This record gives sequence, structure tokens and C-alpha cells, in this order.
Amino acid sequence: MTGKCFNLACLMLAILCLNACTADTAPETFPVVPQQESQMLPPPAELDGLHSPSNLTRDVTLGKDIYVKSGNAVELPGGELKMDAMAKERCWAIWQIPDQPEYLDSVFFDILSPEGEGCYIGLADYSTGRWQFSGPYTDQTTLPFPSDWQVSPAGYHYFAVMTQDGASVELAQLHAYFQDGWQQLTIHDGMQIQSLSIASIGNRPAILWQELGDPKLSYAISSTADGQAPGNWTQIGIGFGPGGASGVDLQEINGRPAFSFSYSDFENSIVLGYALSNNSTGSSPGNWSYFLLDQQSGIGYYNSLAMINGRPAITYAYLSGLNELWYSRSSDLHGGQITDWSAPVRIDHDGSAEIGVDCSLAEIDGKPAVAYHADNGLRYAWSSDVTGESEGHWNVRIVDPDSASTVGRYASLALIAGKPAIAYYDQLHADLKYAWSETAQGQAFSDWNRIEISGPPVAGQYVSLLELAENPALCYYTVGSLRNLIFDEAITPQGAVPEDWGPFITVDDHVDIDPPDVGQFCDMAVVNGNPVIAYYDATNSALKYALRVLP
Repeated sequence: MTGKCFNLACLMLAILCLNACTADTAPETFPVVPQQESQMLPPPAELDGLHSPSNLTRDVTLGKDIYVKSGNAVELPGGELKMDAMAKERCWAIWQIPDQPEYLDSVFFDILSPEGEGCYIGLADYSTGRWQFSGPYTDQTTLPFPSDWQVSPAGYHYFAVMTQDGASVELAQLHAYFQDGWQQLTIHDGMQIQSLSIASIGNRPAILWQELGDPKLSYAISSTADGQAPGNWTQIGIGFGPGGASGVDLQEINGRPAFSFSYSDFENSIVLGYALSNNSTGSSPGNWSYFLLDQQSGIGYYNSLAMINGRPAITYAYLSGLNELWYSRSSDLHGGQITDWSAPVRIDHDGSAEIGVDCSLAEIDGKPAVAYHADNGLRYAWSSDVTGESEGHWNVRIVDPDSASTVGRYASLALIAGKPAIAYYDQLHADLKYAWSETAQGQAFSDWNRIEISGPPVAGQYVSLLELAENPALCYYTVGSLRNLIFDEAITPQGAVPEDWGPFITVDDHVDIDPPDVGQFCDMAVVNGNPVIAYYDATNSALKYALRVLP
């Protein structure tokens, strides 16, 4: 950090001393100016305990939204803070911004209407326990931060602006920019993807995908926990005899990779399949075997695989026609034989259109539950039994009935802090929505709360929801002119209000290519505590992998 570095004395002193940052630089000081105690900057060690946090968003705040200030700093009608120091006076204010998991990269200070020498900007440096000042500044200024910049014990960054001796500025806004920490890697290129899925297999990332025109599925697994280098990945093809596969969902099933899929015999007959590896990696084609679990014609195009009470289970739906949602569960740890699986049961079949589209299965409160699109709304079905193997076990609730908006597409169900939550897409308004239950089961319509998550315009397709450090996190694709891959996470376990979310992070955007198109079919998993995302880069016809790397 360039500029002067000031060591501020305690509140009881009558003068403010300044010391140089480096030992080989002669000390520089302001003229000694008598100050009232209320106009002296408190030392960093005291900031957390001054009072409750100020009313700030996580990345942008108006000048008026201060944490603490001197009495001569005045709020203006437009939200700016006027900092006008009379002769032999100082005027100051401090802003508080909560830390984020990502690196603090820089802070932009929107300085307006300077008079005299302008202002000095201070940063609370918790590595030294001192304020670090630089300046003076008479225009908009961005200050960079090193990646190891320390926050306060309570997890905040503090910034100060000070004028003195006849100088004046207006501070309009502060913008805190956090590095996203995401690294991208191309896994395979030169093709068009139609579906994909990512999972943690033996605490290593693995990806399954379908390429347009290729009847085989492709599978890649990393030899390392992060998969950061191209050489970490082993890629194979998984064939299906005379037919082809699509609509995949990859999971780890009691130590082995497995996936559900829709199988086509190229005569417009789509059925449900299940494939399992005979070892912990599935890194050779010979490791894999498969069978067709439900051969009713036209079924299985939408499918979701999950562990339900220690056994694999699948929910699936018809592509068209009967409009029914089905479920089956294995009695065996891996479900490697068709005889291991329970007779399929119908979860929902009330005659509505599109029942089961974009179904998502999860274990909720020890029982199977499914979120899905039906009749242009969002539905949630749960079993009263731990297996869900009888039709009478299942109950259905409408979570979002806004059928006029066609809600519930790309539904993604997850257990968040012990309660069900669903991320989904509002097609009419092109918005990403989030529903969370106040109870562990989500059995009543009144249990559910719904919000719109703020993000880029026309966003929310291919949304993938999961729990990250007990808070909800999601990735999704923006559909409008941006067409980027976005990541967002809440700062509370509920994510109950829009203010709990953001700022969203653009994981991949191809800003150097116009028009960009990156992020379709995105899917997210947690590997060794870190979120990882697999997605399609249509601009470069490539399957890509993104890993978040934090300090």
C-alpha cells in the first residue's frame, strides 16, 4: 500500500500523531491541532465493540451509512456524507463492511466536490493494530489490498476518511470488491454438450456428460482433491450397446460412482437406466455395468439419483404423455442388480401437465423428498416412511402456485441447516427464486417462504443448490445478453431475505469474446469443503470445470 502511514493515538489524547510506514523514511506529521475527544479516531482494537454493525450491504454502501463519525460530518439529502473541516479542525468518519470468504481485492471511494487539499483515507490494519492512512485525495480513488489483508476479530473491514484545516469533500459511496477466487479449467473441447453432472467421488471431483451425436457417455475423474491441472484428469467413454444415454445424474453410492440416466434405442423409446462402477473410481470402461431399471416407454427423461437412508434411490418422470412422477429404491447398498430395486411407485399423478419435469431428489428429515415442476408451478412431495417404497407413503404440496409465471423449472432441492430448500426458475419474469421451509419436513404450504434472489437480468436457468458451511449456495446460468456462469451464497442458514444473498460472483464470462455464452448445464458439488462447478462453454464448445480457491 503506497502513501503515508499514520499511527493514531488513543481517544484521550489531545493531538493526532502521524508516523511514517518505513524505517528509512523521515517521520511526517500534520500540524499539531487541538481536538475534542469526540473528534479523534478510535484505534482499530476498539472498533468492533463500539456498537452494533452499521446498515451496510456486503459490497456497496452510501456515504451516509457510517459506523461512527465526528460531530461535524453531515449527511446530505442525496445520501452523501459532507466532511467539512473548519480551520484547525479535523472531520472524520468510519465505515464498516463485513468480510467475505473471497479475497478483499480493492475498495473504491467515490469522492466528490473537493475543496482545499481534499481528504485522507485510512484503513484499519489489524496486522499492526494501527490505522494506515494515505493521501491527500481530491478525486475518485481505488485502493488495492494484498491477499493476506487481516480483518477485525469480529470479521469486519473498517475504512476511514478524514479532512482537516479548511479542507472539504463529499463521500458518495464506497464499493468493496472481493476477488472471486475461482479457477477455470477445460476438461474436454471440440463438442456440444447436452447434459452433465458433477459429484465428489472419494473426495475427488468427477464429471459425467453426454455429447451431441455420441451414443456413449463420457466420464472424467481427478487423481487429486482439487483437479486444478489438466494432467490430474482421467477420461473414459462408457458405452451402452446399441443404444445411447442422456439425462445423467452422477452420485457416490457407498464408496462407488454410480449414475441414473435415460436410455434411448434410437427408435424414440426412452427408458430409465442405472449404472454402477465395481470400484471406487470408475476410471476404466471395464469398471462399469448397467441395466434398464424401468422400461415403460417414454419414461426416465427427467431423473434424479440420491442416497436415501444409506441406499440409492431414483425419482423420474415421463418425457410426455402420462404426466406421472415415479420413485424406486434399492434394498442393497449399491443397487447393482435390478432385483435389488423396489417396484416403482407413483408419487404424483393427479392429471396435471408436466408432472415431474426437472425433478430433484434428496433425503429430508430422514425421508425421501422430491421438488419438481408441474402444472406451471413448483411442487414438493415427501414420504411419511423412511423408504418411500409404497404409493401411500407419499404426500404432495404446492410450494409456489404462480402458474401464470411458469415457475418451478430447473428445481434443485437440498437440505440446508436441517431444513428443505429449493432453488428454481421463474420463466415469465426470468428470475431466480428460492423457497425455504421453516420446519424440518416442509409438509405444509404455510411452512414455506419464497423470495427472489437478486442477480443479473434474465438469470436462473440450470440452477444448482447445495449446503456450503451450513449456508445455502448456488450456481446458475444467465440467459440474457450476458450468458455467464454465476455463483452466489447466503450469509445466513436460511437465506430468508434478498439481503442475505450476494454480491453474486461471475465465475466465467469470456469478457474478451462478444457475444459470450458460458455456463449452460451447470452443476455444483462440494469436494473437501470447496464448491466445484462443471459447465458447458458454448463459445468454445468445451466442457469446463471451476474450483473456488480461497485464502
